[in-house]
Amino acid sequence: MKLNCRAYIEKRCQSCSLIELDYATGLEQKIEGLKSLFDESLFEPALAMDRLAGYRNKAKLVVGGDLSHPVLGIPSLKNSQMVTTLLDCPIHHPKLNEIVLCIQSKIFEFKLTPYSIAERRGEFKYLIINIAKKTGEISVRFGMRSLESFERVKKLTQLLQKNFSEIKVISFEVQPKHAAVFEGETYYLTDEKYIQHDFDEFKLLGSTTNFFQINSELAHTLYQKVYQRYQDEDFKLGVDLFCGVGGFAQVMSRFCDKVIGIEINENAIACAKESAAENIKFFCDDAFKFPEYNKNPIDLLVVNPPRRGLGNKFSELICKMAPKFLVYSSCNPQTLRADADILERDYELESIIPVDMFALTEHLEVLSFWRRK
Repeated sequence: MKLNCRAYIEKRCQSCSLIELDYATGLEQKIEGLKSLFDESLFEPALAMDRLAGYRNKAKLVVGGDLSHPVLGIPSLKNSQMVTTLLDCPIHHPKLNEIVLCIQSKIFEFKLTPYSIAERRGEFKYLIINIAKKTGEISVRFGMRSLESFERVKKLTQLLQKNFSEIKVISFEVQPKHAAVFEGETYYLTDEKYIQHDFDEFKLLGSTTNFFQINSELAHTLYQKVYQRYQDEDFKLGVDLFCGVGGFAQVMSRFCDKVIGIEINENAIACAKESAAENIKFFCDDAFKFPEYNKNPIDLLVVNPPRRGLGNKFSELICKMAPKFLVYSSCNPQTLRADADILERDYELESIIPVDMFALTEHLEVLSFWRRK
């Protein structure tokens, strides 16, 4: 199985560095790298993709060029202050590419002047579009330098929703800094603020600003693996740290009497609370402060930290909290290995599942299961 990409061939984008390999060969190459970090006997079969085209549910693009010749794409590999076009990414869901093309065609009409990094002027800085695969609902996020174009983007919102009925949420984000920062003060231009992701057994909500796994199919399979492993247990308390919009918490709510989720992102917690099962309590706070919210024994702890991993202090905190079982979902095998050096003092690593969440790239998600010694 292979995927053709004009952007890669033309050297406009090299993100999918394994695209020239047969898919199975590229995945095996990543797994071999992971096996150099952990005991090979612990590995379960990898969770792989059945289809590569359109697997990514998110398009994250910067804006360049000028008002007459706008460019939506990624920073140029030759000059990071320039933008190279990326309207045809084959791993983007096709509907995302349709909307990107439409927006680019309307930039001149609505006078959304592209931001120039070199000249530090202009308005339109970035565009982020998400799609919930099963429901088809879409969110669009305009990143602007100021409120100067606010009313014009409101008019563009009406046109977009007329042309694409799937678009439920559009937000206008103000980011005045001359930096590669994709966040700022958010104004919603639609009545709706969330799109709904359907995972069959439960629903999750996503706003334009919170983190969501970019591969819906394998995110669902990953959740199912956790459920299948513990579904027959009778746990009193499950805890989801770095819980985001609450995916793992929703899974645990099916076999735990009570679940607590902690996440520092306010928007993510708002989404989590909207879709929460009755036995889940979500709190917006630093995961380090979790002991303040609970003094009871923990049966199952799930952690899904950023790429930097848990770090020494948090790994030691987990050992002190002493959950009976631990699930660590990592998007960085190197930091997982570093954290494992501490966790292994009190926990036995039972199994590892490679998850090809970022197919065709060198990145790999790792789902690991631990039991207290």
